[in-house]
Amino acid sequence: MTRPSKEAWAKARLEYETNPVATCESIGRELGVTKQAVALKKKAQDWQRASTLVSPELVEQYGVSTIPDKDTLSKKTDENIAK
Repeated sequence: MTRPSKEAWAKARLEYETNPVATCESIGRELGVTKQAVALKKKAQDWQRASTLVSPELVEQYGVSTIPDKDTLSKKTDENIAK
């Protein structure tokens, strides 16, 4: 099995970031690699789905660049516990 080229990985990233139903498994099948390999590349290169990106106006207003994931939102901190 040959390794995917840089161009193939770039195409895979575009697919992941623009297609809301694309998964590591489906991309791995296209590239001929495991879903774990895709997940590692995704984490290393910080792939983000378009739906998690925030408009520049919201970045300026709230100081965030992405919508927090469910793990972050479910954590109890002093800031998010009602007093």
